[in-house]
Amino acid sequence: MPHPKPAWRKVMNQPGSFTLQVLKAFQKNQGLLLAGALAYYILLSVIPLFTLVLLMLSHVVVPMASVWTKTATCTPCRIATHTAGLL
Repeated sequence: MPHPKPAWRKVMNQPGSFTLQVLKAFQKNQGLLLAGALAYYILLSVIPLFTLVLLMLSHVVVPMASVWTKTATCTPCRIATHTAGLL
């Protein structure tokens, strides 16, 4: 009983035949229609997801930025008043 060739050897020996089979199967299964539908539904779901993520981040990042700003402006003031008492 002969041993069957591994699939990758068949592809390497006849790349043109393999490519033709893939393209025929893609056309038979309406690959372009499925790819277009997939892209449409991804866009339809990703845009609201990004909107939700940005909305949630705006509640976290803006308060953090205001804390950083207050800390950055108040630190020199504290240092100046602390060193003025030492002089």
